[in-house]
Amino acid sequence: MLIAYFIMITFAVGWLLMSVSEKKENRMIETILSMVRPRDLIWGKILGQVAIVFTQFAILIGFAAVGFAALKLKLPIPIDLSQINYDPVQVITGVWYLLCGFLIMANTMVAVGSIMPNYKDASSFSSVFIILAIFPIYFFSLLMTAPSGLIAIITSYFPYSAAMVLLLRSALHALPVWEMALSSLVLGSYVVISFYLAYKLFEIGSLELKNKVSIRQIVKRESGPTG
Repeated sequence: MLIAYFIMITFAVGWLLMSVSEKKENRMIETILSMVRPRDLIWGKILGQVAIVFTQFAILIGFAAVGFAALKLKLPIPIDLSQINYDPVQVITGVWYLLCGFLIMANTMVAVGSIMPNYKDASSFSSVFIILAIFPIYFFSLLMTAPSGLIAIITSYFPYSAAMVLLLRSALHALPVWEMALSSLVLGSYVVISFYLAYKLFEIGSLELKNKVSIRQIVKRESGPTG
């Protein structure tokens, strides 16, 4: 799951950013928004991207299973997968962390693509969030030696590093049941918050074709109806 998360963050979320930015840059977004609501468009893009990514992983796993079965017939070494111990709670929690981490990044890419005038600017700005998401790699050794230490706990609840750190801590059996439940709830909350922010920024910036969306524009738009 750690490998899958790394691949999804470094490759898959870039497609979503490119999709939003290019449609905005070539003005296709105006035509699309005349036919569908912004919320429906964002949901469609994010869910479609999730479906594509998981389909790709399913195909890769299928090829790996076929290759393993063929290799098992050729090798004289007995391989018994039934000897591997699986913890269903750990597996389900890991899948939830993986999905939440990807959705947080997907929502972020929609937001970045919405507030930037073109794909070049959006790509440069989005790299900050991608680095934050994979930054725990640089202190993996510290996390492995102290999976319940202060740094591990802090990064477990930071939105962009949480999924990777929690997956590692779960693999090391450093997450008690109560923290599994708490972290799952927190990550779910981050997904909801990030989607709301992505929707609002998309609503404000999707038709802003020449300039970056400023904080003043966002505040003015949010306070406009009551002002």
